[in-house]
Amino acid sequence: RQQLEWSPANTTGDELFWECATADASKHDSEHEEAIAKTVKQQQKQEQRALVVLRRWSNSVFFSTNHVRELLSRFKYVQTSAEAFVIIYRRTIDWHGLSSILFDLPSAVVEVLRRRLGAANLFDYGAAVNYYECSLAIPEERAVVLRLLQCGVGEPGVNIVDTALNGIAFGIPSPWLTGSCPTSGLLSFFYCREQATIDKLKAESELLHPASYPQDWVQHAGKEWVSAFKLRQIKRKFQVMHGNDPRTIFRIIDVNCDGGVTRLELAAALRDINIWLHPTETTALLATLDKDNNDFVDEAEFVLFWNRTN
Repeated sequence: RQQLEWSPANTTGDELFWECATADASKHDSEHEEAIAKTVKQQQKQEQRALVVLRRWSNSVFFSTNHVRELLSRFKYVQTSAEAFVIIYRRTIDWHGLSSILFDLPSAVVEVLRRRLGAANLFDYGAAVNYYECSLAIPEERAVVLRLLQCGVGEPGVNIVDTALNGIAFGIPSPWLTGSCPTSGLLSFFYCREQATIDKLKAESELLHPASYPQDWVQHAGKEWVSAFKLRQIKRKFQVMHGNDPRTIFRIIDVNCDGGVTRLELAAALRDINIWLHPTETTALLATLDKDNNDFVDEAEFVLFWNRTN
């Protein structure tokens, strides 16, 4: 088992170097657990030390989003990952690219960032295509909802997809467009744009703020990305609760040990193993797993979903 024990050992020029070490696996269970706990503690200390270096480093340099993505990949814990993003946040030159990084970050990290920086600060009108969960009890999150609703009316195409209020499918009433929305509840939805709209907004922003978009910046156009996003979120939920081995996870789901599950059995098993899915996520998962529509999902189909979802 390889454990990453990295530290900001050297800072020369514009580069940070981290040292890696491989921890030997313990032979005895208790010793193995102690070794893991020790490694985790060392990792956390190393990440805290890396934050100190990164904070000092950020006083004199700027970052590109490629730098941000590489640096964040070095942090393995939610709190340190969020802290690293906060440090780099206002020092990023091509800052429109940060929305793509937020798109790829684990939801737990994004939630911490929402508390630390606020939804209004994280919101980027020029790169608004994303998945949103907004608490209507928080004024600035209601303001983000209102801005996106107004954008959706003014922009061509279907922009707001799979809206839910407190986890239940929901159609947004027209009075909300004038700010007459409730002050409680959790509103979730996907915001989509057509390619022409994305290109237009980028061109307008580049006139005002040259180089504010990464050169290789690409934002998802249309609605096709929504299904892939849901599958990736589902996979992350499995990983958080049950690890990264799809065969082991499927055998937990297959309580009857008969080599497969029906759609109804799968839905019930997900609840039993503490995997909560939004109804639209459940639909996307079942459509992906049971492509032949025979109401039976076997281990091979589950492993295929796992390997194809990144």
